[in-house]
Amino acid sequence: MTRRSSLLLSAALPALTFSSELEAAETPRPAQSLSFTALDGRKVSLEQLRGSCVMMFFFSTDCGHCQKAATEIAPVYSRLRSQGFEILGLALNPTAKDNLPNFVKSYGVEFPVSLTTQAQFRKFAGMSVMARFYYPYLMFVDRNGVIQAEHQGADRAYFADLPNNLIKTLTPLLAEKAKG
Repeated sequence: MTRRSSLLLSAALPALTFSSELEAAETPRPAQSLSFTALDGRKVSLEQLRGSCVMMFFFSTDCGHCQKAATEIAPVYSRLRSQGFEILGLALNPTAKDNLPNFVKSYGVEFPVSLTTQAQFRKFAGMSVMARFYYPYLMFVDRNGVIQAEHQGADRAYFADLPNNLIKTLTPLLAEKAKG
């Protein structure tokens, strides 16, 4: 290794270390408290769903990938809901205030949805304001309130076969019993 390449490598290492700090927190980790008023007026909280497996669906109503995901999630939700599967949907885009009702109707959304901000999402996800993320963003919370997995829109392989990948992610979580 030449002196120049050694210097370049030593300069890059701190940047690599820093960039890893910008990602979402490691899994598994306890889910933070979360509550909201759903579009239909219901008060919903992650705490009241303890004992269920919950998928957090962070999305943009204007995002084609999110629209497709919502459509693909609907039959999985119908199939697994009786086993203790719940979904909480939170729209992050500024225009969602006006078009969330149409999104719900157009894409067969039957789970509670509401609005949130990127700041609230980042806090819940344990993500730096400098980290880049892509819609949709899925977080899987087990029956004990622990985030066990997460997938964002940039994970093309996961979203390419979303229904089957959801089943693969949820099956072991649904098989676990809640503690205490």
